[in-house]
Amino acid sequence: MITPSQHKRIAGFQPHTHYDTQLEGNVLAALIATDGVFGSMHGLLTEDCFYYPANKQVYNAMATMWQQGRAIDMLLVSQHFYAGGIATLGGIATMHYLLGLGDTGCNHAHLQDWCLTLRDMAARRTLVQLTSSGLPSNDILEAATALQQSIARAIDIHTADDWANANATMQQLSRHMQDAQQQKDNGISTTIADVDEMNGGMRGGQLVVIGARPSVGKSALAGSIALAAAKAGHSVGFLSLEMPARDVLQRMLAIESDIAFSLLDRGRAHDDNKLPDAMARIAALPLHFSDTGSVTIHDIRAKAQQLHRTQGLALLIVDYLQLVEEVDTKTRSREQGVSQISRGLKSLAMELDIPVIALSQLNRESEHRTNKRPTLADLRESGAIEQDADIVMLLHRDHRSGILHDATGNSTHDQADLFICKWRNGITQDVKLHFDGPVMRFS
Repeated sequence: MITPSQHKRIAGFQPHTHYDTQLEGNVLAALIATDGVFGSMHGLLTEDCFYYPANKQVYNAMATMWQQGRAIDMLLVSQHFYAGGIATLGGIATMHYLLGLGDTGCNHAHLQDWCLTLRDMAARRTLVQLTSSGLPSNDILEAATALQQSIARAIDIHTADDWANANATMQQLSRHMQDAQQQKDNGISTTIADVDEMNGGMRGGQLVVIGARPSVGKSALAGSIALAAAKAGHSVGFLSLEMPARDVLQRMLAIESDIAFSLLDRGRAHDDNKLPDAMARIAALPLHFSDTGSVTIHDIRAKAQQLHRTQGLALLIVDYLQLVEEVDTKTRSREQGVSQISRGLKSLAMELDIPVIALSQLNRESEHRTNKRPTLADLRESGAIEQDADIVMLLHRDHRSGILHDATGNSTHDQADLFICKWRNGITQDVKLHFDGPVMRFS
């Protein structure tokens, strides 16, 4: 293997731990010599996997040729360089450098292991640079998030050779069906019996959007779901951007104790014997709250990962989506910002294999219609939210829209509708609910 004599080594990097001259050369030589293998290794490698600049150039040349659909071999790679006016690599004639890269006689399995080793070394170099360069921001949470993202990028692997055949996938499906039959995988309850019976509960990887106009009860419904999930033994994270955590918990306490929220809020329920027991039951549940008023999608990801790592997070609730701050408001429209947030929440659900519930405001369009019924189009900045969500439930109460009586003349005060407008792999339906206003409970 020819070592570029002009390359300056970086302090803190050790041979065979942070870089390997021979290994880089062997990988590049094998990629050049083995017909068609570059595509299957492409997902394992990036230019950053190569320590020496000349080796980065060789890899990038092959990547360009592969993206253009061109064949890759020694002669064609050298011609690619000469066509670009590059006659030397690392101070050595291009063809001479390519011929001296290393051993080409390795099998496919060895090559994959070699690529993974280069990837590991690249991650180690990244960690050395991150720990020696100081914090990237004066904001400690922002700095921690940036460091976490850099580390994640360094170790993230997207392999092109991750296909599973029908037999392997069928075995996964069979296990899933057996679990469902034995009620081991019915997901997390929506607390609405008709919905759970028809579609099952909410499952890992799903982004669930609950939309409503202000003061209709979306936070109350989310609180009911969180409380039920925690009572079933699931660790729940409730990220409240609209109200303090104590207010969220007080709503749950009203549901659990069956004591009117107004009495709890005004401190007039202390004589009720049900209160201490209800408080003790909730205090023992795996409920976790965060009411930081200003967070980005990156902050949410960092918080969720930390809770998942330490408490086994099983359900995350974000109240509400439009209050999540955009990362970059200078170069994006509001719709693009919301798109980034909704896509980030969906990615987080898949990454942690948990359902993520995002509450969402509806725009005023439904108020101008005769029947007041909300639709998917009423989601604010709805395009991205509708696309990313696996489940969309729109909560509506006629009484809040000024319709005081139904068609039969009955009061709508305690009536509510839950419109299941989207349920991927499930059934859409309209569900009539009873709303117990004093304790903020839907049933």
